[in-house]
Amino acid sequence: MQVDPVILDKTVERNYADFWQQWTQTETLLRWLGPPQAQMSVISGSIGPNGTLVFKQSFSNQHQCGKIEFLKLEQSTVEYVQSITNEHGDTIGHPQVPAFPKRMLTQLQFEPVDNKTRVKMIWQPMDPNPDEAEFFFNYKQIMQDGLQQVMDRL
Repeated sequence: MQVDPVILDKTVERNYADFWQQWTQTETLLRWLGPPQAQMSVISGSIGPNGTLVFKQSFSNQHQCGKIEFLKLEQSTVEYVQSITNEHGDTIGHPQVPAFPKRMLTQLQFEPVDNKTRVKMIWQPMDPNPDEAEFFFNYKQIMQDGLQQVMDRL
């Protein structure tokens, strides 16, 4: 089932090289990937073409694991699939929100503009079942607002 994606298209106040590093270096990616209060750590893997990174977010007495599977990593394009997993990297879905899509596709395009970077992000469920598609449709604006907050932190 196909659903309309969340699309963000904005210019950020970071030069291209710095912005590129935010998405392609493990240390910098983990600084902004999770919620601001989360402690992020790598369980296994690495960033790279066809690479897979399994990570852990810890906050208070809770933790959640996730996985990023890189599909494309080129100078102006990053594409990856992100999912919530167990500590072994097996996709399990969201423990508190079962209808949240199990796999999310993120497509990014970067372009230098003066001393800034224009970024276009397309974010959508990957092969969602009907419940996941309905959830994404119903909460699309909230998810778009959340992604905008992430972009603002970069």
